[in-house]
Amino acid sequence: MQTLRTERDHNQLQLVQAHSNAIQQFINQKISLVDNTIQAHPEFQQSQAGQILPVLKELKSSFDDIELFSFVNPDGFIQQTDGVTMDGSAFNNIKQVKASKKTAVSDIITQENTGKPIIIIDIPILKTDGDIAGEIQAVLDPSQIIGLIENIHYGESGYGFLVGRDGTILIHRDKKLIGKNMDSYIRSANMLKNQINQGATGNAEYALADGTSTQAAYTSVGDIGWHLIIAAPAKEVLQQQNAAIRNSIVIILVSCLFIILIAYLIGSYVLKPLLLISASMRRAAAGDFTVQKLATRNQDEVSQLSESLNGMIDNLRSLIGDVIHTTENVAGSVEQISLATDEIAQGNSYQAESSQRMADLFQSLTVSIQSVANKAGEASALVKESVELANAWRGDRQRFYSGHGSN
Repeated sequence: MQTLRTERDHNQLQLVQAHSNAIQQFINQKISLVDNTIQAHPEFQQSQAGQILPVLKELKSSFDDIELFSFVNPDGFIQQTDGVTMDGSAFNNIKQVKASKKTAVSDIITQENTGKPIIIIDIPILKTDGDIAGEIQAVLDPSQIIGLIENIHYGESGYGFLVGRDGTILIHRDKKLIGKNMDSYIRSANMLKNQINQGATGNAEYALADGTSTQAAYTSVGDIGWHLIIAAPAKEVLQQQNAAIRNSIVIILVSCLFIILIAYLIGSYVLKPLLLISASMRRAAAGDFTVQKLATRNQDEVSQLSESLNGMIDNLRSLIGDVIHTTENVAGSVEQISLATDEIAQGNSYQAESSQRMADLFQSLTVSIQSVANKAGEASALVKESVELANAWRGDRQRFYSGHGSN
């Protein structure tokens, strides 16, 4: 509740500030127009109406919302572009400019000869030494400001009105109140005045003369001294606040239903395929590779995961098939090895008998070889003895021939 009230007050303040800025911009444009003209014509410092009025007449022809221009000499004598002259030394604006040497803006007042509302702006003409050489006075048509304020709408019956420096109502939708002080319109006017004077911008609550409780936002219009107020019956504002609460509740409920719907759609579109993938992975982990392939609808992440799982199961099936085939081949090889082992066993028995016969044969051969070796030894001794006998015979023969030769 407090949040909604704060937001309401904030929105009301934004509205009143936006319209205040528009009013201030309108006034500033006219002040800048005159000030730039003064800066562009230094001859204005000579205070000669004959030099100033022709420039002002030409300037007026370019702007429909300027009723007329006037030159006010240092003594307060007014010469208008329409030829009218008068003594204005007692006018508040003229006295204020002469005293402060700053621009002065009047309240919205009624022109005596036409009965039309006008705004008078007085801009000083300053000499190089700072003294006043006179004033340029512009009389503005405030229709644009009046239309802006009368078109303010806040809620069903909220409205805006403008008050002057002393609390006089300058613009109001009820024409009877224009020119009257707020005291005749607002029961607690002094309280509202105090709030306005204490701060340039804020919110206020007050009661009208008929007892109607009112909530308002106010702001000052630049440094002119005006205050713009946007007000609405408190009952209506409260109804709007309650309506806002109801709308907020409806929005929250609709949002909750929308979130539930989104959650359901996400569950059916994303969570269900994930559960199927999880179940297939558990069966595969348990050794069941008869899992059917998961359907893929598009190329999102879930479909890519399903395709990866399908590929993994296909690879596992192929791998298990290869293992079974290899196992069968190994079993056949083992059977062949068993038969070969039996054959080798039978061959080993035959080889054992053959080995025994060979051993006997080798033993006989060894005996024969030993006998041959013995015979060879005897033959070697005999040969040695024969050689020795031959050598001895050869020596005897040589000695025999040697003896006969010497004789």
